[in-house]
Amino acid sequence: MTAIFRSLFVLSLCVLVSACVESETPLSPPAPLPAGSPLIGAWVLQDKHEIAYLHIGNEGQGVKMVNVELSANGAIKSESYVASATVLGGNGYLSVQTPRDSRFLYTLVRYRLSGNNTLTFWPADYRYLETAVKNGLISGTLYASTPGVLLTADQADLQRFVVGYGKQMFPKATVTFRRLARGSV
Repeated sequence: MTAIFRSLFVLSLCVLVSACVESETPLSPPAPLPAGSPLIGAWVLQDKHEIAYLHIGNEGQGVKMVNVELSANGAIKSESYVASATVLGGNGYLSVQTPRDSRFLYTLVRYRLSGNNTLTFWPADYRYLETAVKNGLISGTLYASTPGVLLTADQADLQRFVVGYGKQMFPKATVTFRRLARGSV
């Protein structure tokens, strides 16, 4: 679960699947979630080897995500991320900030809330985006040293692409959390 969860965010996605999808631009500028947003709260994912907690809330002018993992042997690991949440074409997306070479890039992730108690994530599909860049559907470059795509489209073009090709871009859900607590406790 650790590798699966972290693969949704930041650089381990690149290592885990031997391919990386990043964007120079987030889908929307940083902004706090509205009060009462169903994303705000504590989420949990558990298997026989570990438990992962994901806390989502506002900090400053953006969304803060804190992941805390506790393994069966008692080891604990925590990571925090800054993100922006965007709704396009009726689907929710997160643009998770990734520090890279003294600048920020963004890992794009689709999410869905089911009944306010289940949070599912879909990472971007490298192979589809590699083909889309090669065919000129979206501006981007292919990494030379490792398999990966850097989307270079501006925010408006990136949004249009996600609305038009979101199902192909995010084809497979990889992890589902259940709500542990709401943000207004």
